[in-house]
Amino acid sequence: MPRSRTVSSRVPHPVREAIEIRFSRGEYGDHDGKINRLDVGNDLYMALFPRECRLTVDVGQLPQRDQDCIHDFALWLAREGRHVTALTDEKPLTAVTLLRLAREHAQTNGG
Repeated sequence: MPRSRTVSSRVPHPVREAIEIRFSRGEYGDHDGKINRLDVGNDLYMALFPRECRLTVDVGQLPQRDQDCIHDFALWLAREGRHVTALTDEKPLTAVTLLRLAREHAQTNGG
């Protein structure tokens, strides 16, 4: 039996593009230029350290238009080389705060 299998998932375009931008700048460390190694590393991390991420659970339960707003915001942050932690001191970051930041950005930037 092979040591790995192909897994398919649908990722919103802005989210994947944001990851690819940050990956190309080396923000996730050295993965020898192979984004698949980043994906496997994230899966391994989840296997070793199982825990709920309230932020991702709560964002996933938002209406699609709100999720889209957050996804577009994530892409903007990546393009600008910024991190959400520079925009809020809230820890842990909540979906409510993230959505507020994303909406403020969309209103300011005509989104």
